[in-house]
Amino acid sequence: MISNVETQLIFCDFLTSCDIDLPTIKITEECYKLKEQYKSNLGSNVGGWQSPKLEKSPHPEMQKLQKVVNEFTISHLQRMGFICSEIFSAFWVNINSNTNYNTIHTHGRADCIGVYFVKSPKGSGDLGILRNDGSSYTNLNMSKNINFIGSINSPPDEGVFYLLPGHVWHHVQQEELLNDDRISIAFNFYIR
Repeated sequence: MISNVETQLIFCDFLTSCDIDLPTIKITEECYKLKEQYKSNLGSNVGGWQSPKLEKSPHPEMQKLQKVVNEFTISHLQRMGFICSEIFSAFWVNINSNTNYNTIHTHGRADCIGVYFVKSPKGSGDLGILRNDGSSYTNLNMSKNINFIGSINSPPDEGVFYLLPGHVWHHVQQEELLNDDRISIAFNFYIR
């Protein structure tokens, strides 16, 4: 006979998304200005252009975006029960066109990471998020239960900001754009 069965879900991660109401056309223009200013720093980007990491943008709309995502991130983490009082962020811009993508990667020692899709035309590759704990090597990740699933794909909706823990593996799938660019701004967040 079986009795007193208890189950706890442990070692979970999160994916949070929110709409940010900022002028994407102006941010797009600022991204192209950065592209004129810097050579490509191809960290995870294959075929596209990636800016160097910046702590502060010289452009006003990107400064507003950084302020908004910093404030959102710290307040959201506090609501989720994390103890944090300050946040520091760095960011970089990705501009991808046809057949470009971002390889699977993590962001090292960043506490959280974020990506804001400035421009995401039809044919933009999905944001892929992959489980990176030991269960990814077993058949348990074939579950239909979201707590055990092995990967999630999320469409890169324009004007949407995605936030997740820094250790989570992720990538952006290959673009199938003919004459347009997908533009995203990636963030590393460090909390105290």
